[in-house]
Amino acid sequence: MMKSLPIYRIATSTNTRFNNYELDDLAKRLFEIGNYSIQETNGRRLLRSSNHLIDVDNKSGAVWAADQTDLWNPKLYPHLPNKQNASKIADEFIIKNNLLPHVEEDDNNNLFAIEMLEPAGSYISTMNRINGEREDRQLDYRIQYSFQIILDDDPENESGTAADIAVPIIGAGAKLGVTIGDEGKIIAFNSSWQPLESTETNADYVPRKIADTYFRKLTEKLNIESFDATLAYTFTQSYPNKQQQQYLYPVWTYRSTCNIDNHKFPLRIITIPATGFGPTPRSYEPQPSRSKQHTPLNWNWKTGKRRGLISINPYEASTSWVGQTGGLSGSRNNAQGVVDELKNAGWNINFNWGDCNAWDTDWAGNDDNYIDSSDFVFYTGHAGFDGWQLFSHNDCSPRYLTPATTGNFPEVSNDRWGKQDLEWIVIAASGPLEDDILAKDGGNALNRWDGIFDGLHTLMGYGAVTFDTEHEGQRIVQYAREGQTLINAWFRTAQEIQPSSNGCKAPYGPTVYVGALWVGNEGQPDPFNDHLWGYGSVAQDPVDPSYTTCMWVPC
Repeated sequence: MMKSLPIYRIATSTNTRFNNYELDDLAKRLFEIGNYSIQETNGRRLLRSSNHLIDVDNKSGAVWAADQTDLWNPKLYPHLPNKQNASKIADEFIIKNNLLPHVEEDDNNNLFAIEMLEPAGSYISTMNRINGEREDRQLDYRIQYSFQIILDDDPENESGTAADIAVPIIGAGAKLGVTIGDEGKIIAFNSSWQPLESTETNADYVPRKIADTYFRKLTEKLNIESFDATLAYTFTQSYPNKQQQQYLYPVWTYRSTCNIDNHKFPLRIITIPATGFGPTPRSYEPQPSRSKQHTPLNWNWKTGKRRGLISINPYEASTSWVGQTGGLSGSRNNAQGVVDELKNAGWNINFNWGDCNAWDTDWAGNDDNYIDSSDFVFYTGHAGFDGWQLFSHNDCSPRYLTPATTGNFPEVSNDRWGKQDLEWIVIAASGPLEDDILAKDGGNALNRWDGIFDGLHTLMGYGAVTFDTEHEGQRIVQYAREGQTLINAWFRTAQEIQPSSNGCKAPYGPTVYVGALWVGNEGQPDPFNDHLWGYGSVAQDPVDPSYTTCMWVPC
């Protein structure tokens, strides 16, 4: 008899919404806020005081709360409790304020559980570019909790004897974290458990060996050296969000290593349904092939000027992405989220190129006419600590972009970024900000990427393996358009979307870290505080910067 696994229907009632009385009560319990204003934006209710923000999603009930003075403040030198006391403070805070989501036994007597993970710190490092000295310090502790379903039997168990198995629940609907700052102060909280309505069905189980065959097919265009898979539960996603009914369903999560141009790096984690229920990885028609003579649309050969400089809105963005050719079904829509949000803001989109159209020469060699002709560039695909994947314009063979090819040495200084327009780069992949401060063998991210800056303000990315997703691009731009700084918008996006743990070993796990690396000059505005053009202050281009700084935050 074929084994089966339960599929759960997510509650769709409006009972998860906070009325004004409940929001007032939450403000007092979290931060003892008395005076505040409330506004509605993008389907969320925002409660603001002079120093605090509490943001509640009207549909899901997800909560994001922060002391905006202390959270991710690079100027702070806090006195932190030790790990044990930080965990105790977080537990007492959640219990005292009744913030623990209610999870229970299902119709099949499977149990749900919440488990505290090892506390993880946010870190900041600054390197003096004159003498090379580096200063490291910790800014906070983030106490994260994992959600699990305890199945009464491992579906891969062939012994005939039942044995319980704890299966992690991943995704944006299963987040719970508390951030502890100076002297044990609570400076942030977020929660997004999606209540279950019922067991929808029990679906036929897809054995690992069958899923392996499908994974090999998805990644056949890459040189995969090794892979493994574990069982997890996740939430159905849709983009745009037209799907009303959501489900919690089991998937195989694939961790793998690829080799391109003699560079070994981990792929983003790919999920494949572990039952006959659930969306299979998306398939779509490839983009029409680019012409090798293609010129960005913003360039006017008659005037010799980029059209963006003479248009009503001079701001420009571009995206490059690795999708189906890399086994990633989320990348196309992930990049499209950036395109849609910035188009709505009146920005010019120079290009949105994926798979075989995502050329390495757009980033190195011909970058002045491509990525460096944009203010904001978003990449999503596969990356490691020393670069990310693109493609050859000649034959669509995989290429690996490294610090050396992007201008890490004086003899290739013309390929450094920011000489034209480029201010901000986001790398939504499994890197490239791994560092020894996070895990052994992570190297030195500040030294590794220091040479790419020639007017570029910030490189944002991850310091660990991450999961394939559709939603990072849309969300970072949405938050930035609401007035949040770009770095804060990126950190919050990652904390809400990416799981806290990835099941990988150092230097790519097990804690998932999001990061931002920027350069600046003493006595001048710090690019850490940059906003998206049109939504707040932006530092002047940091030409010949005096310092390099990187901040990492656990998801």
